Amino acid sequence: MGRTCSAFTAGVMAIGLRTGEIEDSPLRVIRLLAIMTVGGNAFDEKINKFNRSMNRGNALSRWFTEEFGSTQCQAITHCDFSDVKGVNSYNRDRGRPHEVQANRGEGRRKGPDYDFYIRAAALFIS
Repeated sequence: MGRTCSAFTAGVMAIGLRTGEIEDSPLRVIRLLAIMTVGGNAFDEKINKFNRSMNRGNALSRWFTEEFGSTQCQAITHCDFSDVKGVNSYNRDRGRPHEVQANRGEGRRKGPDYDFYIRAAALFIS
């Protein structure tokens, strides 16, 4: 069972904290629904306040998937963190037995590199 990577989730939350806004205009929401109904570009950032955050989160998702192959923790780490045995095994091995394929940098990245995740998320926040 693959659950969403917490590093990815933290990146999406950081984007929301930095750029997120609540759309409090009923007319804009109605306009958004009308655009969606006729098949228009409902994700245009001019339509409402929250599309900017949503589009940046989507861009982070695409980048993260390209970089690590998935946004799912188990697919990236090859560990089931919902199982005590999996967590203990990961902690014991520190993620070393499973290498994560990366498309950039050194070519292969072993285990979690949280500093890297934080720097990557910062690209999408600014």
